[in-house]
Amino acid sequence: MVDTTKQYLFHNIYGDANNLIANKPSNVILVPFGWDEETENNRNAILNELGASVTCLPSVLFFGKEYVAYGENDVERIEPAKWEEVRVGTLEKPWNWDDINACIQQFMEEPILGVPEGPYA
Repeated sequence: MVDTTKQYLFHNIYGDANNLIANKPSNVILVPFGWDEETENNRNAILNELGASVTCLPSVLFFGKEYVAYGENDVERIEPAKWEEVRVGTLEKPWNWDDINACIQQFMEEPILGVPEGPYA
């Protein structure tokens, strides 16, 4: 069962996210990307369970909130709550949880619409 109170840190196995891994908050689940079959199967199972994908490594998936978006001709629509991505790899290094949590907080206060440049996808 998916726990929407958790965050998921997707990272490669080569060590560029070691600082994030070493200092991860208790609500974060680590999900490595690697080249062996077992690692790939585990990662894919988690992504399938979440019904989400990641576009960058490292990335943090968190469960967002419902918000109003505007489409063509400024037609208003409701975007349902879903898993959102902070593309940590686009943030300035050294990466840290304060910056990641600030991105999440900013999104929760004012969701970013569409797929903008920067840390959100």
